[in-house]
This record gives sequence, structure tokens and C-alpha cells, in this order.
Amino acid sequence: MTDIAKLWDHGGRSDFVRYCRKLENEDTDMVLTSITKKSLKRAVFDLVFLALEGSVNIDSVVKALGEVGQLKTELASLIVDVISIVDIETLSMASQNKSRRDALLDLVRLSLHCLPEAFLKERLDMETLESVGLIRSQQTYSQKYVKLKTKLFYRQQKFNLLREENEGYAKLIVELSQERYDRFNLHHIVSHIQALIGRFCLDPNRVIDIILEVFECNLDRGEYFASILEGYINGDPETLHQIIGFKFQCAATEASDNLYKVTATLIHRGTITLDFIYEHLKPTDDEIKESHKAAMIASRQAARRITTATLAEKESSDAVEMPSASYSG
Repeated sequence: MTDIAKLWDHGGRSDFVRYCRKLENEDTDMVLTSITKKSLKRAVFDLVFLALEGSVNIDSVVKALGEVGQLKTELASLIVDVISIVDIETLSMASQNKSRRDALLDLVRLSLHCLPEAFLKERLDMETLESVGLIRSQQTYSQKYVKLKTKLFYRQQKFNLLREENEGYAKLIVELSQERYDRFNLHHIVSHIQALIGRFCLDPNRVIDIILEVFECNLDRGEYFASILEGYINGDPETLHQIIGFKFQCAATEASDNLYKVTATLIHRGTITLDFIYEHLKPTDDEIKESHKAAMIASRQAARRITTATLAEKESSDAVEMPSASYSG
């Protein structure tokens, strides 16, 4: 590489491209071997380093790298890997050697038209990307990156509607409806439900709702379903309170008798408490007070009307019944 650098403007550039093409052609397979990759990375690193030192012209280096990158996508990826390594080195030593850092930024700017933009955004530091104009704001890009990373790797995808994951919910309903599970211990049943949640990405809250629905249709197995719910919520009844309360609130006119029986069973076992359920029931305390007040007013008015009608009837009767005088001749 030293000889190529000395003769860069007199055939050295062509020799570098020819050298890289020779290494690439030595591999008979479509994928570069580790030995070839190591040799190519060494050659590219030496060339980039010489460009940063000012030994060779940056424009001609970029053109040479562009020609090499066009030979194969894997070679373009390899070149960006090398540039990313140099980017980290120059960024950490920017205060000590600012000229080398500026030279790298110039090299990256000139490489935008010959190296894939996706590779550069993926591997270069965000400060570098902002400096060369690939992103407008490092802070905005960082926020978008964190949100996207969270969405892809940390946010759990959950299916809430039955039509979104009909197989998973169908299996859940079938498992809950089978009598044979009465012979198994509670831990096995809850573990099986949790396995279905993990396998089909079911919404855990929706699973509680399904258990309650099946419970309503099988009131004769109340102890069984109550035990499943207790094992599933694992001592934290807050979510169960909210779901049962929501079911009461969403009832069009009046909740079904079975829902009241399910709720009564869970309260009797201590799974849920009446205090938490009471606030979800209809009518509310204020509505009850208003209704009672209106009923009392209506009762007084009705009593007043009855009293008035009775007195009027009595007066009319007294006026009609006059005492008759006796006549003697």
C-alpha cells in the first residue's frame, strides 16, 4: 500500500482497484471468505488513513472506493465498516487532531453518491451523520431511533379481538371447556393458559374476559373457574376488578343474572371485594339520591292531590244532603 500511495496519481489508483478486484475474484463462492475480508479491510483502512493524513487526494480516494463498492454489495458494506471504525477513532480524538476529523467528514460527504445511504446511517455516529447532512438533527434522529427500537424489540404485540387471532382464542375456550382438566392441579392449568398467551400473543386482559365468559356459561363449575382466576391473577385483583366493572358498565340495560352470580361467587371466595365493584355498578349513589328525591316529591304531590279530591268530595256531599223538615196538619 505504501508503494501505491507514492504512485497514487501515476497509476496507483488503478493498482488499488485492481488489487481489490483480484482479492474479490479469488473467492469462487458468492460470499467473501474471512481471509479475503481481512485483506480488503486492511487495504481500505490503509487507504483511508493515507487520505486523512493528506498523503493522497481525498477526491480520488472516494472515486476508487466507489468503483470497488460497485463490484459487489458486500464490498460496499465492508468499506462502510472501515469508515465507521475510523469515525469512532477520529471522534474520540477530535480535540487532539481536528484536521484528521475534518478530513474524514469531507471523505464521507464525497462518498454519499457512491456508497449506500442506508449503510452509512446504520453504522456511522449520529454526530457524524448530522455533520455531513444525512440527518437534520441529531436529537430528533435519536428520539426516532429509540422509538423505533422500542417498537421493534421491546413492545409486545397483543391481539385483543377474537378475529385477530381466532386460533389462539379458540384453543383457549376449548381448554377451559374440557372437563378433564378437573383432574389436574391448578398450576398446570394456569401454565397452559400462559403458554397459549405466549404462543399466540393473546392480550392477557382479554384472556381474563374470556375466562369470565366461559364461567358465566358454566355456573355449576364455579369453584373450578374461580380457582383458575385466582391462580391467573396471582394475588393482584386490580385488573379483574376493572374488567368485571367494565362488563357491568357496558351492559345495554341490565347485566345478565349469570354475571351477578359470577361476581357473587368471587366476592364470597374473597377473590374480589365489593368495595371495588360497587363503584362500577349502576345506578350511582348520586343517581339513587336524585331518584329517591324525585320519588318523594312525586309521592307528596300524589298525596296532596288525593287529599284535595277527598275534601272536595266531602264538601259536595254535605251540600247535597240537606235535613228534611216534618209537616203535621
